[in-house]
Amino acid sequence: MLLLATRLGMRSGDIAGLTFDEINFDGNSIHIVQEKTLQPQELPLLPEIKDALKNYIENARPTDNDERCIFLRQNAPYQGITTSAIRFVTTRYFQKAGIDISDKKHGLHTFRSSLASSMVNNQVPYDVVRKVLGHTDPNAIKHYAKVDIERLREYAIEVPTPSGVFEAFLNGGRSYAGL
Repeated sequence: MLLLATRLGMRSGDIAGLTFDEINFDGNSIHIVQEKTLQPQELPLLPEIKDALKNYIENARPTDNDERCIFLRQNAPYQGITTSAIRFVTTRYFQKAGIDISDKKHGLHTFRSSLASSMVNNQVPYDVVRKVLGHTDPNAIKHYAKVDIERLREYAIEVPTPSGVFEAFLNGGRSYAGL
């Protein structure tokens, strides 16, 4: 679940609702209709995600059921996992990692935001980031993409050395009102 969010930026509702019909293991792709936007989206089934899904299906997913959803509750009745359960799992892994989450946003959506910021900071074009996240509104990416300080420094203009009247003012020689 966490890899789907961190590597593909999938929303918790889409992860909870993910079915076997939507995953093409042979074609290495995931085809979903986003729960939030109702827009179809094709995502790559990256090797690490493919391996993790196969491992979960073969070793951890309850087998005595006919549930279409991939991710199931671990206790009977074996129904599809909820977004609340995903939030619980996410919180548990933050805590296991020793990350202080008190008074901080720490849901699955933070991984989506982190992916978007990372892509923007690595100069991936906004249209590509928007497509990966499945946004239809071109302005929606602004909510997620936070450009880091180092990237901003690359584009900052150099401040000229003060001279003349301004230099005198900075050195306490004249009042600004006299300019």
